[in-house]
Order: sequence, then structure tokens, then C-alpha cells
Amino acid sequence: MAGIELNRKALATLRETVNTQAGKLASIGDRFPGKAPAGASIFGGYTAAGGLSAAAGRLEQHADQDFGLAKNRLDGVERALDVIERNVRRAEHGTEAGLPAV
Repeated sequence: MAGIELNRKALATLRETVNTQAGKLASIGDRFPGKAPAGASIFGGYTAAGGLSAAAGRLEQHADQDFGLAKNRLDGVERALDVIERNVRRAEHGTEAGLPAV
């Protein structure tokens, strides 16, 4: 059963890594979109300031969507790891139940 224990440790390490990365991503993603859109005034009195402001807003929206998508995918990886861990436990339990007493 040493192989199964090794697999459990690898799965636990992987789950911890996924959780760590998801937490980091969430802390960054929580800042998107900003509380207030970038106003044209931050670009000065240029005639294209309104266009730059709008482009900055679109960039922020795309970043927000991408962070959300990445977080959802990491959540999916975590759910898949949970299923794998449960299946390994079931397989181990089933194998132990079927072995003769020594």
C-alpha cells in the first residue's frame, strides 16, 4: 500500500499548490474591475483622452473576465482532485476488504 500512500501525498501536495495559486489569483482578481472607471482627466487635456479612458476600461473588464475564468478553472482542478482522492480511498478500502487476513 506504499504506492497508494505516495499517491495520496502527491495529491495533497497538488491540492495545496492549487489552493495557494487560487488564493493569489483571487487577491489580484478582487481588484478588478476598479471601483470607478478611469476618467479622461487622468490622461490630461489630450483630445484622445476619452478614447484612452475607454480603452483602459475595456482592458480592465477583460482582465476581470480572465481572472474569473482562471479562478473557475482552478476550482475545477480542485474538484477533480477531490474526486480522485475519494476514488483512491475507495480502491484502497476495496482492496483491503478483499485481502485475506495474515
